[in-house]
Amino acid sequence: MWNKRVLYPAIVGVVALAVFFLYQLHQLQDRFKIRLPQVLPGLQIADARFAYFPSPTLVLSQLDYQAPGWNFSAQQAIARFSWFSLFSLSPHIKQIELYGGTIAPLNLNIVSLTLDHIDQSYNLAELSLTAESVENNRLHLTALAQRFANGVALHQLQLNVEMAQGYFLNNRDITLSAEKLSLSQQQKQWQMCCNRAC
Repeated sequence: MWNKRVLYPAIVGVVALAVFFLYQLHQLQDRFKIRLPQVLPGLQIADARFAYFPSPTLVLSQLDYQAPGWNFSAQQAIARFSWFSLFSLSPHIKQIELYGGTIAPLNLNIVSLTLDHIDQSYNLAELSLTAESVENNRLHLTALAQRFANGVALHQLQLNVEMAQGYFLNNRDITLSAEKLSLSQQQKQWQMCCNRAC
């Protein structure tokens, strides 16, 4: 039979740990609801809720983000956290998924985006993007995305475009591979640099 000296502290410890996890998840939900509109001033979210299993997950519904000259919206965004990161005061997002998105003025619909294996400082992640244009052209992009001060670098870029109508240089399928593609904003204009493209 279990000794009372061991059993009661163990039960109290498990209950305290469960209360701590629930408190952390509640705090995390509140922080996201307050901080996201502060970080992205043009962002509007219809609903935010937490799911706890199989991993802590924040689900945002009906997102709409407007910036000068363009608009992004998504039916759903999902941010997944690791259970172990909840022990820290600033839990870490390990994966982000966006579904049912549109990007204007690029006329991209049915955008699906995944950022996976996000590093601790949120500067590096595996990117996968699938989209379809209004003209039914399909785009698929994979890369290792690295954020820097005024832009993003895409390493090991693989881009495939399937054109439903028309041709580009007598081809319907376009493939671009690059060791590195950098997009940066310089004085309100975007600049693109490409290394070893084929």
